[in-house]
Amino acid sequence: MKKHLTTLALSLAFVGYAYTETPSAPEVKPAPEAEAPAAVPNALTPIAPMPQTQSGDHRFDYNQYGQRVESDPLNASVRNGITVFMNKEKGYRFWFDGRVQVDMAHYHNQKNGILDGPLNDPESKPYMPGGISLRRVRFAVKAEVNEDWYGEVDFNMANGVFGLQDAFIEYNGLGKYGLQFKLGNFKEDFSMEYTTSSRFVTFMERPMPITAFNFTRRLGFQAQWQQLDWLRISAGVTGQEIDNWMLRTNIEESMKIMNRGSGANFTGKAVLMPWGGNPDQGLHIGYNIQHRSGEWITEDLLTPDDGIAPDGRAWNAMRVDSRNSTAVNRTKYLDTRWFNGVKNSVYHGFELAGYKDGFRFGSEFIMQNAIMDETLPNFPNITDPVLRAQYAQNKTFYGYYIQAGYLLFGGQQRYNVNESEFTQPTRGRSWGDLEVLFRYDYLDLNNGQRDANIQPGGLDAGKVALGTYQQGGSGHNFTFGLNFWVNNNVRLTLNYMISQNDVWANGGGGINPSGRRNISIGQNADGRYTADPFDVSDKYSVGSSFNTLQMRVEIAF
Repeated sequence: MKKHLTTLALSLAFVGYAYTETPSAPEVKPAPEAEAPAAVPNALTPIAPMPQTQSGDHRFDYNQYGQRVESDPLNASVRNGITVFMNKEKGYRFWFDGRVQVDMAHYHNQKNGILDGPLNDPESKPYMPGGISLRRVRFAVKAEVNEDWYGEVDFNMANGVFGLQDAFIEYNGLGKYGLQFKLGNFKEDFSMEYTTSSRFVTFMERPMPITAFNFTRRLGFQAQWQQLDWLRISAGVTGQEIDNWMLRTNIEESMKIMNRGSGANFTGKAVLMPWGGNPDQGLHIGYNIQHRSGEWITEDLLTPDDGIAPDGRAWNAMRVDSRNSTAVNRTKYLDTRWFNGVKNSVYHGFELAGYKDGFRFGSEFIMQNAIMDETLPNFPNITDPVLRAQYAQNKTFYGYYIQAGYLLFGGQQRYNVNESEFTQPTRGRSWGDLEVLFRYDYLDLNNGQRDANIQPGGLDAGKVALGTYQQGGSGHNFTFGLNFWVNNNVRLTLNYMISQNDVWANGGGGINPSGRRNISIGQNADGRYTADPFDVSDKYSVGSSFNTLQMRVEIAF
């Protein structure tokens, strides 16, 4: 041990001697006109004390990776109640977009519908509970990094449930040719009312045809061409929606284990906007088309009773459902349940809207055609050739709405020509403005037999082949509304809605009621509430109806 220590000591002494005896290299001085370069920080060098330099109009600093970068100042301003940081010389803008919507609803004057107990129980009575809800809690980061590139990330945390909304990249470098490109997760460009921001949507909830046909945010690509202020055309291809972790997990697992894709949507839109450059009046004429493949995955926990794979994944299957334009109570009266053998679906949408001074109106008609295919593996095993042929018929669903609003105190309606939709109006008074509203919306999810089969004493079962038609129900709403546009950040909304649904709207597919839901459509001969359309005793009392009083308080910042 002593020997090794002696050897180590001698080695260190020799190194020290050699270092002191070796002459140092002559110092190299920079030329008088050259500026000594600043030291480059390393991993152990703190970033904060690094010196800043300036050259011309730009400042320089070091980023967290130790690289010398430009450092330009930002100017802050408040634009319509939103704080924006920008540098005009660089064409850079950055801002946060927060939104909170608190909804309250009370339901009354109810006939049939959801019960306070199970179906066919003599003690059960109609009861539709109301309450309070955080409809949206949104936080977004948005930035124009220069004149050509824009990016956005948007999250929703309503009622404590996290979900991804927008997350996309936008390129505007060919703007002089009217072109714009978008890549990421964004709203499909179908339906004027759907693409309108929830901050400016006319009523508290969008009409039933918009919610039923599941136009949503999906991952994909979109191109847009706009000719001045009077014509806009867009086309895009999108895949599966990725709103939450369950959907995304099902997509990944199905690709990995089952070798199944998530399908694709092809969407096109054309909008003609006469007087588009006129801020006081304008007209909107639009047409939408979308083709969806029948191969997609759902987050619903399906069972073999639905005819879908018991592992909870659905391929070449479809479900169409909707609430009655209210979201505090989540009951969906109109529901086709899952049906199989869908090869693809085609959607058509027609839009007509306009505005003049304080008045505006909007309307849409949307139709879905589900193309059936008997050769698909999950097509139901129906042996009767007549019934099989009936099931194999293409299924058509449709809906429409018309709505109007008027600002009472001199305000001006505003229209965004770049996105072909209404936006925040200009208020007529310093304290704000009041907008009165009316809407009628209708949705028909009945395919095949409809109300013509209602006979005295019940339904004529002989006219309906059980299991071969999708009877999801039909319904309509009359909605009266009031928007109080307080300022650029705050809006108060009051809606009163009268809803009526038909005999098939039992929340479970009409002619095949599962009994899993306590949604009634009438009473049987024993006076008990039933969901079976063939069991009701009086054709004049079937279906369901209720009235809704709901209010929203909204702030954006």
